[in-house]
Amino acid sequence: MIAICAALLGLVGNLVTNGDFETGGAPDAIPGWVLEIGARTGGFEPVSRVTVDASDKHGGAHSLHFSGDDKVRAWQGARQELEARPGATYTLNAFAKTKDVRVETVVGANMQQYSNCYVALFLRDDSGIIVAKSYARPRTPTTDWEAITAKVVAPRTTRTAEVFVFLSMSGDLWLDDVEVGIENGDPLPPEELILHEGFETATALPKGWVEEFGASNGAGATRSTIAIDRSVGEGDSPGSLHFSGSASTQRWFSCTRKVEVVPGDALRFSASVKTENVRKEGIQFENLHLSMAFESATGRALGTRIFAACPTGTQDWTRVEAKAIAPAETAFVTIGMFLSMSGDAWFDRIELMRRGGFSPAYADWKSIAVDRITLKFAPDHPQAAEMKEWAAKFAAAYGMARTRMAVAFDEPITVYVYTDEEQGKRFTGRALAFASPHDRTVHQTLANTLGHELSHVIAQGIGYAQVELFGEGLAVWCDGSTDEAHHDRAAQLLRNGKLPTLATLLDDFRSDEARTYPAAGSFCGYVIATAGLDALKRIYVTPDPVGHAQKVFGKSLATLDEEWREFLRMRVK
Repeated sequence: MIAICAALLGLVGNLVTNGDFETGGAPDAIPGWVLEIGARTGGFEPVSRVTVDASDKHGGAHSLHFSGDDKVRAWQGARQELEARPGATYTLNAFAKTKDVRVETVVGANMQQYSNCYVALFLRDDSGIIVAKSYARPRTPTTDWEAITAKVVAPRTTRTAEVFVFLSMSGDLWLDDVEVGIENGDPLPPEELILHEGFETATALPKGWVEEFGASNGAGATRSTIAIDRSVGEGDSPGSLHFSGSASTQRWFSCTRKVEVVPGDALRFSASVKTENVRKEGIQFENLHLSMAFESATGRALGTRIFAACPTGTQDWTRVEAKAIAPAETAFVTIGMFLSMSGDAWFDRIELMRRGGFSPAYADWKSIAVDRITLKFAPDHPQAAEMKEWAAKFAAAYGMARTRMAVAFDEPITVYVYTDEEQGKRFTGRALAFASPHDRTVHQTLANTLGHELSHVIAQGIGYAQVELFGEGLAVWCDGSTDEAHHDRAAQLLRNGKLPTLATLLDDFRSDEARTYPAAGSFCGYVIATAGLDALKRIYVTPDPVGHAQKVFGKSLATLDEEWREFLRMRVK
């Protein structure tokens, strides 16, 4: 009788998967939940900790534990997508506990932490904009287990729904027994399966799939391997697609397939992935992902490439998916898998799902063109009235970067200007700011440096950077700041004993970007001033800068590094 009444009322039970956190998984994975960076306070590392806790829980045997301190630069949240039903009422119930949660100043950064400690319901329209939200906040700084709740009504424009748990302050947050009920509302159009590939009978790449060159980290011809593996498959699957490479691999290939779609298609590209000892060795590019790229009927790139990272190391079969809405003018989407690190990765049960009827991504965005820059922005951007002036600033930054690099690059560049980081993440699937040099696009906010990402695109006139010391360093050097300002920032790091080592700049660049970026900018500027721009360009595209430095500079890279540090010491005095 209760079930009949629930059906008549349109009431759906708990929408949350693994809300009690009893389902196990890998140490850095929580089944049903996606961990993602929700805020940065000055860098990418260290990252806050999100773990399943067996020692402190409300019910059952486990809870979800968030923790961080004043050294954390990147704060993780836990997200789970829910069924979206326009017009429905969503009710969130959970239990939370806090310990010594407080805002602190970030060590080594002139900024405070963001005051976030909550569980939230976010409802978004088909452009990714939040159209309704509700927060359940536990008491801080410290409280024992307590019930928290939130409720929100979905507007008719709702197209996606999610529950999001977030802590971006020092202290500890535990969460347990998360439930979301939904009442009434209307279902979205059903998803349609438009591609399935399980390699059930394949002995070679099935029709429609092609291998494409993706990256090079050496001058040799040894290439990565892509082949059907009849001995490995997920579950009872008889086979899979096997990618492999090693430290001796110089040329890395992706496997792609082009599929016809239309503007406004909401696409979900997924695959099961298994890995064995996948790791970055030396100067390899750290890529293992799924991707989607949109293009027009004439082959023009649209929007941005969407990526979904796959687990590295050694992991059993894991489901990975990438999502996007096809932009205006879309005729095709190219889906692909790519490995450019040592190890082995298998892909199985590849699917592309489509749900039609959405507004195309960027469909209503405005465009302003100045010289070779086209600025795109949402009509409700808070600085929409100033965009012509901003387009002129970007055009000036374009000219300055091209002049400093002395390249014959004159291709048009499209700059997508987002209202904030959150909007950018929803449209692109990744954190701002970044460039897609192949597509001649930049994605950022107006708060980001105007010239940095443009420089990554313009640097295609030199070639592809093989190490981040020179790839990011040249972009920093060309970002619009003066030579003196770049060297002063590096000298300040030296003065404080925080200037990264050459080994860090070459092999562990992402470990502390608040230091490596300004150091790399100054180093590249020093190379240009002492060895010349042509020498910098030669080392820029060299896969092994340490091995080739003597030929390019007439001295080892270590010697050049020592001379640069002595140059900075003279500025400190």
